[in-house]
Amino acid sequence: LGLSDHSLGIWTCLAAVPLGACILEKHFTSDKTWPGPDVPISIDPDELRDLIQGSNIIFRSLGGTKEILKEEQPTIDFAYACVVTIKPIAKG
Repeated sequence: LGLSDHSLGIWTCLAAVPLGACILEKHFTSDKTWPGPDVPISIDPDELRDLIQGSNIIFRSLGGTKEILKEEQPTIDFAYACVVTIKPIAKG
């Protein structure tokens, strides 16, 4: 399943990944100041980098298992051991 995207930016491509797209086609330009009919809908090198990184992150986050990161453990230890509220809770 793929997407041939002719919209502005990378957002439509990123939205297609969790819907099953595994081939993303996007126009590319090294310089958005160049003339040409497809330049306005083209992505530049920074956007291409973001598209690759974002689509890989989204793809890897689908399904599979979640491992607790070392950085998450203090929050988990705190959150699982107490109840936190910003308003008083009545007994009962």
